[in-house]
Amino acid sequence: MKIKYVLNRENKAFVFDGNVNPLVRLIVRAGIPIFDFWWGVLLIILRYRTKRVQRKYYFSICAIFKDESLSLKEWVEYHLLIGVDHFYLYNNLSSDNFVEILAPYIEKGVVTLINWPIHPPSQVPAYQHFHDNYWNSSQWVAFIDLDEYICPRKKDNIKNWFANYENYPSVVMYWKQFGSSGRVEHDKNQLIIEQYLHCWDKFYDCGKSAFNTRFDAHAFSEKNVHELPAKIYFFSKKLLIPPINEFKKFVRFKCHRLGFLNTKEKFTIQINHYGTKSYLEFFLSKRNRGGPTLVGEEGARLLSAHAFEFVQRYCVSADYTIQRFLVHLKINMQKEIKNYYEQE
Repeated sequence: MKIKYVLNRENKAFVFDGNVNPLVRLIVRAGIPIFDFWWGVLLIILRYRTKRVQRKYYFSICAIFKDESLSLKEWVEYHLLIGVDHFYLYNNLSSDNFVEILAPYIEKGVVTLINWPIHPPSQVPAYQHFHDNYWNSSQWVAFIDLDEYICPRKKDNIKNWFANYENYPSVVMYWKQFGSSGRVEHDKNQLIIEQYLHCWDKFYDCGKSAFNTRFDAHAFSEKNVHELPAKIYFFSKKLLIPPINEFKKFVRFKCHRLGFLNTKEKFTIQINHYGTKSYLEFFLSKRNRGGPTLVGEEGARLLSAHAFEFVQRYCVSADYTIQRFLVHLKINMQKEIKNYYEQE
């Protein structure tokens, strides 16, 4: 199947997947302040109706995975390092050694493992299950995948970053797309964040949401996985409030705003998206195992050679931000280093 990707790179901060008609873009830009006012009014009402409640955890991650042993331990250890309190992990028909990897974290009480033997597409039902069973356990929850690493650019602890958004229901963190860095084969002696450095020079107009459970989310669907809105009932009618980005601008109609004085250098958080990794990792491992969402025509598109080339073609920059955590991550993953220092 031949897939054609058309990128619009004219924006100073974002790369857009596809071209938007200039007239449509102009109309959206001109009309969005009207929606801002309306959403702002709804948000004030929603804040008035809801109270802050102390949860068991402040910040958790909900994720679904299948045969992700290559990254599973590193991904968990990294997010523990930046301040994540708990993980709700849905195992979707894995056949690797995920139980062995996760056992120490389950024993410590930082991972809740849920077996989810539902054939794909199984991501949205898993998220809905989390909503129905674990929603009130965490103040914030991020819905991300195991090839996505939340990377605060200024703060060391993710909790300090989210403290600035406690009056908002949902925040979108944008993807920074990382490619293969010219690697044909993945080096298992190096960490993922250590060997994949080349990336797009701008943010993708796509990311993932973290939700403040003081509020309630609209029903999960394939359409809102990336931009999860809140819901409010107004005169018995359900209305939606879209998420904001870190500049507290509502994200809707593919309109991504930073504000007049902000530039891409002003971003304080990103999600490092290691969607392809090496050539062989993509074409042999990822293609063979599939995933919770990689089904049908959309799955074929995401696993196509065009998808691989799409990411690589625009990796014209390098980003070392996440490597400020690298030394501590290595220490946490290699306990023998700790033993060495104890002997000194």
